[in-house]
Amino acid sequence: MQTSTIIEIELKYQVREEALVRQLLSLREVGPYRVGEFSTDEIIDTYLDTPSQRFFIAQYAFRYRQDDTGGCVQLKSLGRTAGARHQRAELRAQTDHPTRPDVWPEGLARQLALEILDHETPVELFSIRQIRHTAPLIAADQRRVACVSIDEVTWVLPQSEHRAWELEVELLEAGREEDLRIIQSHLATLGGLQPAHSSKFERGLRLLRGSSQPKQMDVHV
Repeated sequence: MQTSTIIEIELKYQVREEALVRQLLSLREVGPYRVGEFSTDEIIDTYLDTPSQRFFIAQYAFRYRQDDTGGCVQLKSLGRTAGARHQRAELRAQTDHPTRPDVWPEGLARQLALEILDHETPVELFSIRQIRHTAPLIAADQRRVACVSIDEVTWVLPQSEHRAWELEVELLEAGREEDLRIIQSHLATLGGLQPAHSSKFERGLRLLRGSSQPKQMDVHV
């Protein structure tokens, strides 16, 4: 699908100890939910905005994601956070031209980007490299209620890099809020997980303070 709109509901945690990463990767169940087989992917996310921060002022993160399936623009609302729980709206458009919303497929992502940009040109802020280990959480009735993701995250700034491990649990279409509450209560028993009160984008912005100015993005335009 070239364009889509979703509501993303997930739990986000910072993982302080690599020993806990190994424990998480060896989990076979989280409470009543079975952990399916893990798969590993590498993802590169590039975050953009205008020099006057038009997307941030409009309360959106402008992300261009590249993986084995190609390129995808994602406009993510900064959303609502309650402890580890995050909820955000996300508009998507498949494209290899992130800085040219005028050539994106027709849809809400294109419309919103053109309105926010108002003829300004996006520039690159920073990028994030992730090695993601993902697996489904499966209920006794065989519903795939959520996707657990154990991420090795590297923020790539103009003059530095910062690395961390994170855990995310995203509610899937067959999942319910009650499933997420049960998962959260069982994760709390592990210890060593710290709720992430801000997104990777917001933490990247904080790390960017004091670094060099944003640069023009070198993409296939």
